[in-house]
Amino acid sequence: YNNSPVVLDAYGTYDFGNGTTVTAGKFLSWLGYEAFDIVNMATYSYANPVAGYIPAWHTGVKVENSTDAYSIGMAVLDSDRPTTPYYKGDGDLNDGVGLEAYFTYKAIKDFTLFAGLAYDSGDAAKTKFLAADLWAQYVYGKFTFAGEYCYGNYDYKHAGSADGYFVLGLLKYQVDEKWAATFRLSNGQDEANNDFTKYTFAPTYSVTKNLDIVAEYSYVDHEGTGENFLGIQTRFKF
Repeated sequence: YNNSPVVLDAYGTYDFGNGTTVTAGKFLSWLGYEAFDIVNMATYSYANPVAGYIPAWHTGVKVENSTDAYSIGMAVLDSDRPTTPYYKGDGDLNDGVGLEAYFTYKAIKDFTLFAGLAYDSGDAAKTKFLAADLWAQYVYGKFTFAGEYCYGNYDYKHAGSADGYFVLGLLKYQVDEKWAATFRLSNGQDEANNDFTKYTFAPTYSVTKNLDIVAEYSYVDHEGTGENFLGIQTRFKF
């Protein structure tokens, strides 16, 4: 950012050996079905093109407990709202405290259910923020089915409350070891009540286990105004 290097993750974890861990440092929010890091995305773009209700990186302490059937976690953070730069929180507990919690159910084979909450008690403008995120994924053979609903609310001290949401439905088909195709439909509304609907098709070709080529065609309808996008991306993982 501003031509300066950015370290996204910088944390240490202590494992108690009974499924419980404590982590302190800078780390990513638990919320969101789609990956923040591009190399793990099933598509080129994100489902929500108009408003962000999912926080990204922040600094704090989190506690998690995990078994074969579930995972649960809570975190106390310097901030937990998407209006800070995505790569860091606000760095100040005096400027509002962030809280985050999640629960993941995974007792059913190939099925995952996630529920998460993010809350920030206020920034310099005394803007409180709340987000609730719910998603589910089911893998059946070569097919992956997923759905997500996310709700966000900003509570402005002198301007009242504004909220919005987005939903997505995703189907991924793994044709063979090399080819996969992802179909996605998303819809939502930002705090200014602007609606959108987005249609996405993204084929992926795996050149090697470390190199993928992802193409995408998507169409976004913003309040009756259409926008087409066509792109291709090469991703190298190591």
